[in-house]
Amino acid sequence: MYKMLRAAGWGPLTNLGFYSLLQPFQWLSVPAVQTALVRRVLSLGRPQASDRILDVACGRGKSTYMMACAAGNDARVVGLDLLPQNVSAASWLYGGDGSSGPSYVVGDATALDSHPAALELSPTLIYCIEAAFHFDRPAFLAAAALVLSPGGRLVVVDFAWREAAAAAVRAGDLDLKAVQTTRSVWQFEDFSTEAEYCQMAAAAGLAAREVHDWTGAVMTANKWVLGTAMKLARSATGRAVLGLVHPDLKLTQQEWAELDQLVHCQLTCLEHVRYIAYVFERSQQQQQQQEQEEEEEEEEEKHRAA
Repeated sequence: MYKMLRAAGWGPLTNLGFYSLLQPFQWLSVPAVQTALVRRVLSLGRPQASDRILDVACGRGKSTYMMACAAGNDARVVGLDLLPQNVSAASWLYGGDGSSGPSYVVGDATALDSHPAALELSPTLIYCIEAAFHFDRPAFLAAAALVLSPGGRLVVVDFAWREAAAAAVRAGDLDLKAVQTTRSVWQFEDFSTEAEYCQMAAAAGLAAREVHDWTGAVMTANKWVLGTAMKLARSATGRAVLGLVHPDLKLTQQEWAELDQLVHCQLTCLEHVRYIAYVFERSQQQQQQQEQEEEEEEEEEKHRAA
């Protein structure tokens, strides 16, 4: 699967892409639709020069660089990723000195509240683009809420089970092979429904301000593109056509057969999945609670000192 994706242009960005009917020629370029998706996500946060921006699970850093360009030179922008090799690549490709460009740090998305760079930044805006399904979402949302400055925004783009599918998946009533294969390839344990996501955010002290369903432009379009590609790949002529579009796409017949099975499982699973963009805001209640806890800690420090 990843060999095909890399040949098609995956690398600097690793999202599914946003397929607009107004720009059909972009559909032939994976990097173009991936860039279009990041731009859509950035517009939800409306980054400004006064913002302090944290890009969580930034990968190789291109999304962070796009945030810095969108916000302007005066904005502070930090990309955070769990993998040191991604941070090294991002720093080499897009890094600045922290004042004239983005900076990159190694860190755990679920422990932002104990990360020195995140605490020092005190972000006004946090982005997490198509990555939260890889890790503990309640822990991530709670940590993000704690480091966000008062009134700060969190923009998360993630997959969500359709309501009817969630219970069926968890009970093992859906196609187990399709679900298990997709879990293995995309490295996730479970998705949340939209309602569950908003409940988890609320529990962390984050209020949902906007919820956008991009299933059609992302999931439905991807299923059509993948399905069409695999139909072509079942014949020598079709594989030749794919080779003209993506010259680096050189797979053996056995690899094509294995890919066909993987894509079939993925398409079956994704019939039950939505693609949602959320804009959360740190609630006043969360701010007041944190201030109260800080006051209590100060009082305890005074008592100890006395």
